Amino acid sequence: MRNICSLMTLTIFLISCSSGINKNESVKTEEHFVGIENIPKVDVEIELNDSILNKGDKIILKIKLTNNGSEIQKLLFDKPITSTGGPWGTTGKVINLESKSSVLKYENKAILSSQFYTEVQLINYYYNLQPGQSIERKYALSDIVVFDTKDYILTSGKYQVQLFYNLTPSNTLNFRMK
Repeated sequence: MRNICSLMTLTIFLISCSSGINKNESVKTEEHFVGIENIPKVDVEIELNDSILNKGDKIILKIKLTNNGSEIQKLLFDKPITSTGGPWGTTGKVINLESKSSVLKYENKAILSSQFYTEVQLINYYYNLQPGQSIERKYALSDIVVFDTKDYILTSGKYQVQLFYNLTPSNTLNFRMK
């Protein structure tokens, strides 16, 4: 009975919320919506800390974003809480070169997070990259992607890694796990 009352209360609340906007009225969302045409246009370059690693070693990537355009690029890169994944807007691909298949469970670790940020929380995290300017940071690959293994650690083998920042691909790098 209590569940039915809760469901009815929720339904009434949702109806009252949705009735506040006529379906012919438009809601102003331009200030908060970032369309594909507004995604920062930067070049993405990655470097590995080493090309031969032991099982269990952290795979450290140096990620460099460069504005090679003629306009200032406003972008987010660092996150207030790194446990919510790697840098903003990044996904990764890791391929086993022998099997030619992905070794990832998720291409972006942030998919596991339910962390939301307000604009006020992010105000100090924006960069305004001038033409020709770069920023670079080091991240563990495991902070960006989730490996599809029992212990989330890569097994021995040869791999290729590539990152994407807002759909812009980086160079590809090969490495070996002993």
